[in-house]
Amino acid sequence: MSGGNRDWNYDWHSDQVNGSFSYLRNGPRGGHQLSAGFEVQRLVATETWRRAYPGDVLHVTQNGMPSEVYVFQTPSQSQAGVRVYVLHAGDAWQFADRLSLNLGLRFDRYRVFLPEQHHPTGRFNPTHRPFAAIRSIADWNVVAPRIGVSFDASGDGRTILKASYGHYWLWPSTELGFTANPNGPCGGSATNGRIRAATRCGSRARSSTYRRRGAAKPSNRSIPR
Repeated sequence: MSGGNRDWNYDWHSDQVNGSFSYLRNGPRGGHQLSAGFEVQRLVATETWRRAYPGDVLHVTQNGMPSEVYVFQTPSQSQAGVRVYVLHAGDAWQFADRLSLNLGLRFDRYRVFLPEQHHPTGRFNPTHRPFAAIRSIADWNVVAPRIGVSFDASGDGRTILKASYGHYWLWPSTELGFTANPNGPCGGSATNGRIRAATRCGSRARSSTYRRRGAAKPSNRSIPR
């Protein structure tokens, strides 16, 4: 590939609220340090293309021969978001003079969504196109338990044995939302005269329909985002 490059940027915006409290209690079965809290986060990623490749067209060659043509619809601005809801509770329990337990439980809810957005007019997009908000592309509810044990083997605090177990979840990124978003800069592609539907820029493109006598099938190409 050769020629000019694109003008684009990728921004993140996050709104977040956290809260927690703790409570200390001593009883006949030892001391407890109880804690609980919550977290609410709304993350939105914005991909803006002010200009694509020259003329909004990208030509791809293979061994000097035309292979693919990608058409872009710029200017464009697409958005995708993730909502995260968290509840957690724990107890640091001094079970005995030399033995303590740390117990915890965390609940997470993730929801991928698309904000309301629009696509302005351009060379290959002659009309303004609005896109209504989509409340949920996908959502998950997950639970993560955690437990820890601490034992003072020597009785003087100099030798302590510890063991712990925890389960952790990684919340989904906005890439899932962008993959499902119909609003993007890519207008589609053509391979050896066969037109394919629009795909998000940066996805891996396959020249599966390209055939030329005496030439090997080209490998997959990744068009840079």
